[in-house]
Amino acid sequence: MKKSFLFGLAFISLAIASIWYFFIKEHDYSISFTTASPPGAVYEKLKNMPFDHSEERPFHSITQETGSTKIQWVLSAQDTITMVVASFKNIENSFGERFALLFGKSESREKMKQLVLNIMEELKEDNNFYKVKISGREKMPAANCACIALHNKVDQKAYDMMKNINFLSDYVLYNHLEMSGRPRVFVKNWNIKEANMDYDFCFPIKNLSGIQERGPIFFRTIPEQTAIKAIFHGNYMFSHQAWYSLLAYAKKKNLDVKNQVLEIFKDNPELGGNGMEWEAEIYMPLK
Repeated sequence: MKKSFLFGLAFISLAIASIWYFFIKEHDYSISFTTASPPGAVYEKLKNMPFDHSEERPFHSITQETGSTKIQWVLSAQDTITMVVASFKNIENSFGERFALLFGKSESREKMKQLVLNIMEELKEDNNFYKVKISGREKMPAANCACIALHNKVDQKAYDMMKNINFLSDYVLYNHLEMSGRPRVFVKNWNIKEANMDYDFCFPIKNLSGIQERGPIFFRTIPEQTAIKAIFHGNYMFSHQAWYSLLAYAKKKNLDVKNQVLEIFKDNPELGGNGMEWEAEIYMPLK
């Protein structure tokens, strides 16, 4: 009697486990890893992969499809690292995939495992191209500037600066103006989901009284604001990586920030040299 009861209980437990495994479990399998890159940098890497995207939640999760495999990436900041969990499902034959996994013979899982390893390696290599150090809460400096208004993808900022710097340089020379600081970019609105921005590329000028605006060049005051600051070292085409670090810092410290950024460039890329020696001050204003 007792043996029959235990056998029946074991059979029912096995049946429930099988139903859950083959028919209820949301994903076929998951792979997780940690990285020193902030969630924003990981999200950018994933979004740039040549897969179909859906159900995006910037810097938190993204769902993709490649071939017959659906991938759900979930990102979470944990102190100084980011935990990445990738969950996979064969959308054409999930039952067959799970059956194969029971015997460790899934070619799809080996392929996806290699995909994850490649992403881990790319994130590690990316960190060799720049360094970010968070300074904490500081005052974002005010400046009166001659500027050009621009709109583009975040990762095209350096290209825009190279394309437009001659307009500003010629304007300063023609009007015999004296700069009061280093060139800067003020991002007026950063659309995180679309990865684009409205921003002004500016030269701070000591005295603009009596000077006329010309063509695309206009005058503006960048106001002083309380902000969180980072020091960036590296090629300026990667300087937006500091934004992701500042966002992660703000979340950790429970600080509410604006979708704005000020970058002040300390070095002139046109002079060449080692990009890792270039420095920029990055400010993200607090609300």
